[in-house]
Amino acid sequence: MAEIAVVSSRKSRLQSLADDGDRRARAVLGLKASPDRFLSTVQVGITLIGIIAGAYGGAKIAGGVKDVLIRTGVGAEAAGEVSFILVVAFITFLSVILGELVPKQLALTDPERWARILAGPMRLLATAASPVIWMLTRSSNLMLAILRIKRVSESALSEDEIKVILEEGAQSGALQQHEHELVEGVMYLADRRANSLMTPRTRIAWLDVNAPFDENLAITRDTVYGHFPVCDGTLDHVLGVVSIKDLWVRLSRPGAPKDMRAYMVNVAYVPETMPALKLLESFKQSGRHIALVVDEYGGLSGLVTLHDVMEGIVGDMPAAGDADAQAVRRDDGSWLLDGMLSIDDLADVLSLSGEVPEERDYNTLAGFLLSRFGRIPRRGEHVEWGGYRFEVVDLDAMRIDQVLAIPLPATPQE
Repeated sequence: MAEIAVVSSRKSRLQSLADDGDRRARAVLGLKASPDRFLSTVQVGITLIGIIAGAYGGAKIAGGVKDVLIRTGVGAEAAGEVSFILVVAFITFLSVILGELVPKQLALTDPERWARILAGPMRLLATAASPVIWMLTRSSNLMLAILRIKRVSESALSEDEIKVILEEGAQSGALQQHEHELVEGVMYLADRRANSLMTPRTRIAWLDVNAPFDENLAITRDTVYGHFPVCDGTLDHVLGVVSIKDLWVRLSRPGAPKDMRAYMVNVAYVPETMPALKLLESFKQSGRHIALVVDEYGGLSGLVTLHDVMEGIVGDMPAAGDADAQAVRRDDGSWLLDGMLSIDDLADVLSLSGEVPEERDYNTLAGFLLSRFGRIPRRGEHVEWGGYRFEVVDLDAMRIDQVLAIPLPATPQE
């Protein structure tokens, strides 16, 4: 019982109790820290109980059973053998039930509690039998050395193990569902990079310093973005970035200049491969919540904001007035999807998480379809994947704009 309780107890829970002043929890941690000594102590206890049970059974119970059998007319020799078999079977039954199964199942119901209860007696036994325990420990270590078996230290928790713990916490009620999803979102964000979060170049709304000032203001009014790159003719010549909040505050003052250059600030550049958590730290340190994403050749590939990073954690957060949903479920059960829908969001919407490869060279639904077709598809062409038929329904020049995902009929089982 002590062995199962100590081994099954959670170190994190015991450490929390020990930090709160629980001496018994500290004792259990001491046992877990010295598994050789602890296991030797357990084995000494089990051996002593077995010896006592065997000696008592042979000397007392077996003799009594033999006498009863003789009185019933069984021969002395046969009575001795039968009594021996009966006593061994009875003691084995009691040992398995009362000495193994019931105590271990009891220990598993609340391992931390039972480990704390039994830690004291185990330490007393270890002290009383210290010479024997020392000899057993040295002997077992010697055998491991002869067999060339190296002791492996306790490994750190893997990401998958942490996810299992989170799932168990959510199922038990220790974590609220939204807390579980938030922590999982942070863990998932650690695996993402800037190019999987950014708004692609083809969708960036920008302001041209060569255009009339009022025309640029109209662009800021007609969209829901909070920041706009200011360019000289094209997106290949970005001069800076304008914050809409700052722009309209300053325009409300008398004598505000009619030149976008007066309102822009320098913009940061980040590589496509920058990890999302490093990007978040960059926003935190700089105080600026927007950056331009460049590819390995220095060309502009997109724009990423703090809002994009937060969406990577908690999911889609539509801006006020943003009515352009990227995934719309239709009455017939099909989905009308934006080609720029991220492949991760697609997996969430269509429950295809197990189908998306971890190593891939695309980040959007359009990129996925291009990788499947191996070329620019035509309107009406389709591929089947994950139980859906993905049909290209609209193209914007060379870009896949709209896709229809139609559930495939279930395959009849033979």
